[in-house]
Amino acid sequence: MNECKLPIFKPFIFGYVHHADCFSMLDLDHEILYKKWFMNHFIQLVCPRDFVEQRLLLLDFCHEDFYSAYAEIMDIQIVHQKIITKYGSGILEFIFDCIDDEQYIQLNVNEFYIPGTIAYQSFDNDHGVFIYGYNKSEQIVYARYFKNELYKDGTLTFDEVENAFGNAVLKYPWTVHSKLFKKKDTQIAVDHTRIMNSIEDLMKSRIRYRGNESKVYGLQVYQCIRDYARLLDKDQAFDIRSIHLIYEHKKAMVKRFEFAHQFGMDTSRILPALIDLANKFKFLRIKILKSNFLDDSRLVVELVNQLNQLEEEEYKFYEFILNTLDEALHSHLSTSLR
Repeated sequence: MNECKLPIFKPFIFGYVHHADCFSMLDLDHEILYKKWFMNHFIQLVCPRDFVEQRLLLLDFCHEDFYSAYAEIMDIQIVHQKIITKYGSGILEFIFDCIDDEQYIQLNVNEFYIPGTIAYQSFDNDHGVFIYGYNKSEQIVYARYFKNELYKDGTLTFDEVENAFGNAVLKYPWTVHSKLFKKKDTQIAVDHTRIMNSIEDLMKSRIRYRGNESKVYGLQVYQCIRDYARLLDKDQAFDIRSIHLIYEHKKAMVKRFEFAHQFGMDTSRILPALIDLANKFKFLRIKILKSNFLDDSRLVVELVNQLNQLEEEEYKFYEFILNTLDEALHSHLSTSLR
């Protein structure tokens, strides 16, 4: 085959590359399977307790393990770099064979050799590129990666791929593997109990699925963000990924109840308040981005303190859902969405 491109879509969640890559494979707005799957997940939040020592706030959606949510709808293979290196015909044939088998590839490479990345021709930095196609005539692969600091589509020449893969540094445990993804032909039902339990855990800052004492959960992560901002050095920029993830979390809540509405649930008392909350986090994210350019950490702290009001508003909203909508949710999600 001279050319092959697997279907890709605009990722609904893209703040972290592992989410961006997986959501690039999903037609979330049109495939009923993925709507049902999505409604069950991306509710709980998690943050490490040691962010003070690390000075790096890695806040994310919480699932039983890193890829457990995606494993419901995808076959995921983790392949050691040494295995790929020993592939008889080389890395390019490995890519061709995977794509021909409808497997997307998250390939670990050294971004020193990837044009458009921050590390290009500057320093070694292993990172994943998401490969979804190739063209042998033009000698390119089709990929998504952080190009000019934005997650976007690009093409890489065969030489660039070979050099970037062959010169990967493999410094950290997570850089010695690449991943293959293949969408499953499966059935999923909306899990009312899981949704309600996850919302309750989010609100009460706890977790009932494989908790870890080294992490905090739910709305307590907002306190982590506030503490993190106060501890920033004067010339240290705020890591915007945390606020962006919180905004994506609110977008996910909106999307969840939009899907519920599509399946017949009356969400007239829910969606307007959710959309308003999501917009407030969106504007807060924009303000913090602007403050980073001003190099004023005091302004960042002032803005992050606004989380107090937003957290209280969000808590009351989830309390409303749990106290008044449990019966309605159970009726619609257990019958209409099977």
